Amino acid sequence: HRDLKPGNVLVAPRPGAPIPSRLERPPGGYVGLEVKLTDFGLASIVEAQETVDAGPFAGGTPAYMAPEQFESRWRDYGPWTDLYGVGCLIWSMVKGLPPFGTTTTVEEKRHQHLNELPPPLEPPVAVPDGLEGWLRTLLEKDPARRFRRAADALSALRALGPPITLPTSTPSLPPSAVPTLVFGEQPTEIDGVSENLEIERVTGSNLAIAAGGVHVPPIPAEWRSPDDASPRHSLPSSGLGLFGLRTPPLVDRNAEREALWQALRRTDREKTVRAVVLTGPGGSGKSRLAEWLCQRAHETGAAQIMKAVHSPIPGPAHGLGPMLRATLRCQGLDRVRLRDRVEEIFASRGVGRPDEWDALTEVIEPSSQDAQVPIRFTTPTERYVTIRRLLQAMTAERPLVLWLDDVHHGLDALRFAVYLLDYAARQPLPILLVLTATDELLEKRKDEGNVLAELLEHERASRLAVEALPATHRSALVRGVLGLDPALARRVEDRTHGNPLFVVQLVGDWVQRGLLRVGAEGFVLHDDEELPSDVSGMWAQRVARMLARRTDEEGHALELAAVLGSEVDPAEWGAACLLAPGAHPSDALLNDLLDQRLVRTGPDGPGSGWTFSHDTLRTALLNRADEAGRLPIWHRACAELLEGEAQRHRRTAMATPSGASSWMERVGRHWLGAGQPERALPWLQEGARERVSTGDYAVAEQLVLLRDEALRDRLGAQACADVQRFEYTAALEVYARGLHDLARRCGTLREDAR
Repeated sequence: HRDLKPGNVLVAPRPGAPIPSRLERPPGGYVGLEVKLTDFGLASIVEAQETVDAGPFAGGTPAYMAPEQFESRWRDYGPWTDLYGVGCLIWSMVKGLPPFGTTTTVEEKRHQHLNELPPPLEPPVAVPDGLEGWLRTLLEKDPARRFRRAADALSALRALGPPITLPTSTPSLPPSAVPTLVFGEQPTEIDGVSENLEIERVTGSNLAIAAGGVHVPPIPAEWRSPDDASPRHSLPSSGLGLFGLRTPPLVDRNAEREALWQALRRTDREKTVRAVVLTGPGGSGKSRLAEWLCQRAHETGAAQIMKAVHSPIPGPAHGLGPMLRATLRCQGLDRVRLRDRVEEIFASRGVGRPDEWDALTEVIEPSSQDAQVPIRFTTPTERYVTIRRLLQAMTAERPLVLWLDDVHHGLDALRFAVYLLDYAARQPLPILLVLTATDELLEKRKDEGNVLAELLEHERASRLAVEALPATHRSALVRGVLGLDPALARRVEDRTHGNPLFVVQLVGDWVQRGLLRVGAEGFVLHDDEELPSDVSGMWAQRVARMLARRTDEEGHALELAAVLGSEVDPAEWGAACLLAPGAHPSDALLNDLLDQRLVRTGPDGPGSGWTFSHDTLRTALLNRADEAGRLPIWHRACAELLEGEAQRHRRTAMATPSGASSWMERVGRHWLGAGQPERALPWLQEGARERVSTGDYAVAEQLVLLRDEALRDRLGAQACADVQRFEYTAALEVYARGLHDLARRCGTLREDAR
């Protein structure tokens, strides 16, 4: 939120409850009150400016701002930043003013929040014993010494003793109209007075890793929240426009949620790695279940969360390295600044070995084969060891939920999961692995299927099948949660066949188009609207309607984004559009996509990247480009862009932005998509060589097989000469089969030796 203050907290009686007096506490407390947080505008402004090239930036209300906000250390923002504001807010409720008052200048406020301790609390009202110490924990200058989560602070608050001071007066809260400041490089106008405030850009080191001494509550035995007892309608009659802003609650899936929650509790209790593999058809809700677990574990303080995403063509966000980059908030940093941030983070946590910093830098930003770097991995196991050490540091505070999404495209992540399960047999490591895989896609991926089968043979791994919703729960979703008229609900249930994604997206499309109106028994649909036959048809229609409101150039740009992959880097997207005829991205297009919830951004806003909300949306865009004959043109633009970047980095012996081998694989795949296999061959060949040099034989084999397929299917007789010239590639399959287990065993021995 970044701007917690009394004026942004709304307090009102619940419907039907009496309006309490401000001066008299009713018997039993203010049980009839409802408290809501408002004004998330600053969060949106900050996220929009938190890009790789953003200049100095901070914002908030000075009397309630955390030190890292004054110093614009946006890479270090987190729950602890808002909790500092909570400390100032509650101090105001008790004392009548925030810790350092409200009357001094902005520069004086900056100095106080950065350097001075709050004065003695001296509450004029009865407060729990220990409240001042609790508040001072919230108001620590170093974020690592504050409560890490709201759940941590709440647990500690509930543990305080009875009131120790009799009430003598009621404090007056400070004025609600305290100005919110947005600090940038331009002078800020405050009540007509220009304050020239210099904001430093400081690289911080306040990641939530092993912050010793912080109160961590136990994992709740029960996963249910009060909202689960009576789920709200996602289509409130007060405003259909809210539908897209509220995630529909999960319907049923109680057995699946119970299994996931108990797996997390067991992981914490036994301090060991466990794995749960969520499988099922596309759209059945596998990722939604994983997302639910991550959100519930985070909000209860039960676990830390990490997520790795995967796509058919590896993009900038694909795999384990980008996952670590996001976790450490290193987006947009070149290799030198990346290494500096890694050093700063871990040096502040007592990890003072430069080789550890160099190794983690190499994991996040793999160097090319010719680059001169301090650390180079020769096997995947060496890389896995480095990642595992980071995860061990993180689990010193609380367990970790590691979500590996779409592992049918994530061979490396699957092998890492197997490594963790094997390692945890020897050392404590409280990590719950949650993997999602789509049945129909997994059937086409031989290598991923084999490794997943190997993983499921482990005694601490289990499969959780996520099937279509049963008929009774389909009705609960369509009628109870979405509030549709019974007749319309039956039509939707029959057409969607229990696919929750289809249901939610179909109704969301109707809301966006204004096709629903209030009927006697629920929302009804305009008479002339036909239901699409399947989810693919629905997305095709939705894409066509959305792009009908945009220019052709914007539509082409969106198709090009889909060609780049599920995760889109804005700089890469813009550069590719410059090479593509008639493709022009715009802020209006991206805002439209965000408004319709068709794309998602991370915590740092769209400037650091965005992803398509659903694979079916991306597929619809690819089909649209293919049917119009534009798909090869977009692939060519992507290939030319990535090829130029790879060659530039090769000439300067620099690491490519997403790692040498995956970069080369992307170039090769895009040339294949452009219908030019002869230009793809050297890149696939070189990518295979890079993989072999790091001992990643399984992925090298995939690249060689892709190259051979291109030779056979596209070059005909010429393929024979090429196969002879690169005859050693035929042996890679043998190496992959024979050396995979050997490499893993060697890595285990090497780790034991260390």
